[in-house]
Amino acid sequence: MTEVPELATRDADLPAVPLARELVYDMTYAGSVAYTLTGTAIYRNHLNPGFNRGTELADPASMLEGTGCLVRHVRIAGSA
Repeated sequence: MTEVPELATRDADLPAVPLARELVYDMTYAGSVAYTLTGTAIYRNHLNPGFNRGTELADPASMLEGTGCLVRHVRIAGSA
């Protein structure tokens, strides 16, 4: 059996952050895996709290972003 490159990367990365939570999402046409210490995607100048069924949420202020079938997020920008 050949090794899947993505699994080799996962096995190499996880020991570096043993407290990270592995989040696995099975979307209808694609899968997604994320690693987080907070449960939120954090970038250099912003963070993206995500909602797995965000398309089903009322969004009167149009704060939710994303174009997928289900997931939406709110981009919160900080000062750089």
